[in-house]
Amino acid sequence: MTSLAGLRVGIVTPSLAPVGGTELYVHSLLEVHRVLGIHTTVFTAEHGPETVWAGIRVIPCGDAVSESVNPLRAGTIRAAAGAVGREILESCDLVELHRVAPWALMRHLSGRLPLALYLHTQELTCPAKGRYLPVSRAACLRTPGPGCLGVHAVQRCLSTPDGAQYPPLQRLRAVTFRLDSQDMLNLCDHAVFNSQALADLFSATVGTARRAHILNPPLAVIPPATAARLPKRVLFAGRLHAVKGPEDAIAACAALPDTELVVVGDGPLLPALRASAARPGSRASFAGWMDRHALAAEMSRAACVVVPSRWFEAWGMVGPEAVAQGCHVVAYDSGGIREWCRPPWGTLVPTGNLNALIAATRRALDAAPPEGERADWSRAARELWGADAYRSRYAAILAEVAAGRRPAP
Repeated sequence: MTSLAGLRVGIVTPSLAPVGGTELYVHSLLEVHRVLGIHTTVFTAEHGPETVWAGIRVIPCGDAVSESVNPLRAGTIRAAAGAVGREILESCDLVELHRVAPWALMRHLSGRLPLALYLHTQELTCPAKGRYLPVSRAACLRTPGPGCLGVHAVQRCLSTPDGAQYPPLQRLRAVTFRLDSQDMLNLCDHAVFNSQALADLFSATVGTARRAHILNPPLAVIPPATAARLPKRVLFAGRLHAVKGPEDAIAACAALPDTELVVVGDGPLLPALRASAARPGSRASFAGWMDRHALAAEMSRAACVVVPSRWFEAWGMVGPEAVAQGCHVVAYDSGGIREWCRPPWGTLVPTGNLNALIAATRRALDAAPPEGERADWSRAARELWGADAYRSRYAAILAEVAAGRRPAP
């Protein structure tokens, strides 16, 4: 790992504001860079003056990173990408792209610097970004293309997270979406997926990367709390949106006598979920968003965490977080979840099968791990997904990317 000291890495990402999973991931990555002695420059999609964050140079690049799809702005975007590209060539040995794939900037850099595209979600495999069928309440696994327009006619899936339909021109992008995503993969020297399931999804629906790597997201392992576990408490943590299945969590716990459900999170379904929880038989309470430490404390008190995701879940960090607190997880078999949800700490059930979710949750409540096993589960989580394991795997990938670096012209 010491051979990476002094390496100049450019990170291209939407923002450093800690408001989403990718942004928090990048924050963790910047700490890894500090430990490895890497010189980092961050290029964001924001507008404004250059700043310094925690000793790291942050350069807002606007259109060059956000890259509007409006064809009338193509010339402006290419000019902006050229200016940012020259800055990157002068200051970086290689580039990592996180949650963005700005075509013009990538074309400017491809073949001149090694590019590593980090795929945290399924967004580049679906013109609607979510791979979720709202009417069927199920994941979509089809290859993107003209057929997406027919699927949208039934499922109304080409829409924003709040349900607003895409404008006609944006819907038409579905026709060429697969070719555009293939082009983005081809422009990069390496693609880094956060689960094998996500890599397989890309291969099946978009194409195969030149060099593919699997790098599970880093887990901040917080020592298990010493508070007593509540034997009938179930926890759901996540965005309150249909794709995460909070309705199934409420329905499952309503079917289990004397079971209490704590819902951690916020989102557009909150009013409807509150109304559902007000019905007789429901014992759900809503705790809102919690920071990492407060959530860990809730997990340590729960007997079971349910993860009833109905879309393609690329990884699902809430599961490993629960394991680190010695808490059993019951989850739908969706995407990358099966890579961490396994005995003795996890139970998989078929996606959307509410009866199976109820039965598995009942078994988990009846067979919660002894208090003495908390430390063992936390140790296992740390060895598999903790900071040291992540840093070792990341350093190996970065060394391979850096081996192909080229001198700037």
